[in-house]
Amino acid sequence: MREFTPEEKALLLGALLHDIGKVENRTKLGRRISHQELGARWVEEVLREKFPEIAGEVARLVREHHDGEAKDELLCVLKKADSISSTEREEREGEGNVVEERLVPILAKLGQWDRHVDKVIPLKRLSDFSESTVFPGDDLGDTYERLWEEFSVKVRNLEAGSFDAFYTSLYYLLYEFTWSVPSAVYKSKPTISLFDHLRTTAAIAWALYKACDKGKPFVLLKGDISGIQKFIYGIASPNEAQKGMAKRLRGRSVYVQLLTESVAREFMEALELLEPSLVWVGGGNFLLLAPNYSDFGERVAEVQRRVEKELLERFHGRLGVVVGWKEGGESDLKKEGYRAFYSALEEELSRAKLRKFSSLESWPNVELQEGLLDECPVCGAPMRKVGDDKRETCPECKAQEEMGGALPKAKFLSWVRDKGGFKVEELFPGALASIKTVGGQVWFLSEKEPERELPEGARGIVFSIALEKIEHVEVHPTWAKGFKPVAKHLPRGEDEKVLDFVGMSKRAEGAKFLAALRGDVDNMGFLLSKVKEPTLSAFAAISRSLSFFFEGYLEHLVSEGFGAQAYIVYAGGDDFFVIGTWDRVLELAEEINEKFKRYTVDNPKLTLSVGYEFFKPKEPVGRVAERAGEAEDAAKKAGKNRIYYMGESYSWPEFR
Repeated sequence: MREFTPEEKALLLGALLHDIGKVENRTKLGRRISHQELGARWVEEVLREKFPEIAGEVARLVREHHDGEAKDELLCVLKKADSISSTEREEREGEGNVVEERLVPILAKLGQWDRHVDKVIPLKRLSDFSESTVFPGDDLGDTYERLWEEFSVKVRNLEAGSFDAFYTSLYYLLYEFTWSVPSAVYKSKPTISLFDHLRTTAAIAWALYKACDKGKPFVLLKGDISGIQKFIYGIASPNEAQKGMAKRLRGRSVYVQLLTESVAREFMEALELLEPSLVWVGGGNFLLLAPNYSDFGERVAEVQRRVEKELLERFHGRLGVVVGWKEGGESDLKKEGYRAFYSALEEELSRAKLRKFSSLESWPNVELQEGLLDECPVCGAPMRKVGDDKRETCPECKAQEEMGGALPKAKFLSWVRDKGGFKVEELFPGALASIKTVGGQVWFLSEKEPERELPEGARGIVFSIALEKIEHVEVHPTWAKGFKPVAKHLPRGEDEKVLDFVGMSKRAEGAKFLAALRGDVDNMGFLLSKVKEPTLSAFAAISRSLSFFFEGYLEHLVSEGFGAQAYIVYAGGDDFFVIGTWDRVLELAEEINEKFKRYTVDNPKLTLSVGYEFFKPKEPVGRVAERAGEAEDAAKKAGKNRIYYMGESYSWPEFR
């Protein structure tokens, strides 16, 4: 990514921090001063040592973003972006108490927007994904004084090794500390967090400023990784592939998450986007808000050709990527305009799915040399023979298995975009495992923290993936740092060794069988089409809330309550797949349903359909996954909000 100009840096920081003074304004000492003035003072103080050349300009943007008429282009862009991002706000009768009121859980109102909700999101730093942190309840949480003090210390301690590393780290600190802060309370119902408002304002401002077409300055780009189910569960030769299958299954599931984000970041690089422009990523999909450049189509086509070529060469058609994009104006990001805008994007993506790999002018060939060609017993990919008797797995399957084995010990995940000029495999020689993604490399690291400098020309992020306690690793300031939900709990025996399927089945009561559980949220597409205030901020908030439950909390639930008898194969977007002992998986099905009801404050519009499939521990997991998916479909066909168990469909009360 090219270096940003001082003016661009000022806008990016000004938009991301324009309302940060609201947190201090809600403390006892800050209530008599406007949030604009408080934010400007704080921003100038924090940035004075880090970026002295732009500190004053960023402070000016923060101070004047509510003034009447904009005096210059940067301020005009920020005011307009703030206004567009704020259109989701629902006016209230009377005035709200900005200090005492807490965030209303948006999922509790999804599908029935006039419903009164008496539970709130506690005001807390996102330190973990436990019920006490992320679930709605009666607890108001911390005070604004404590939250502001902790946040300020963290930001002041950030070093400015590079602008994009600092900006990305700042983004994740805002995520951590303002995810539960209401954006607007005084005249609006508090359903959108300050974090979601800040990040969408920053994305909108950047698009407005950089777009060549000022009439249609925005482009929504959605990407979809195809072939996920077959990639995760598919096995060419079940008997030969059974050894190490549990590790490989974990590795493949996590790899799909990493691949999706890596592909998104390739498009971000080409479109000159930073973190706020990645509206969401998960479940094999990503959504970007980008400026409408004059050569937008050419930039996207070049990335797609490169990504499709690499995926085809490495995975032989099992994984692919399709993208759809749509241009829009200011009205297309506001309320009803956004609904039609996003629907048009979905139609474009559906058409693109019919043209998978169409960007390639030629297909890679495998040279057939008699006696030298073999196929991987796991995935069926062509590969060179390594011996006369022993059949080994291909390099991709080996890497996935190593990654699956490394996950339990990993505390951090390091991602680097490789632009050449250095050997990525030499960056972390002591890593637990590493695997190539599109355009870069990922390492899984233990508690040893990477302090080395990032090679010149590369971009890198170190993520904390220990969900029981989010810790920001101390890294060289050329690295960005953040956190990422990754399901990595594994069943263990008394000796702390990881259990394979056979070992786990021995923990079952009675018959030594396992079971698979697949489920997702009913009618999600329909509910999203009926969002009352359909804006970018609202959709970002809904997506993030679902991610908290399926990607964050489920890991916590399984590890805390089901220990040695279950683990999550996959969880993302609004669905999940779990394998465990047949008896505990029954209990887990009911537990997930009950917890989801609590998380959504018993919203009757948000329900789960689940399929349960009983199997022997040595049965090929691909077949099991397929049958569990069929069971889930049967639950939906029987009326939804049900579980399909042992050939019958039950409502959740009947199941109990």
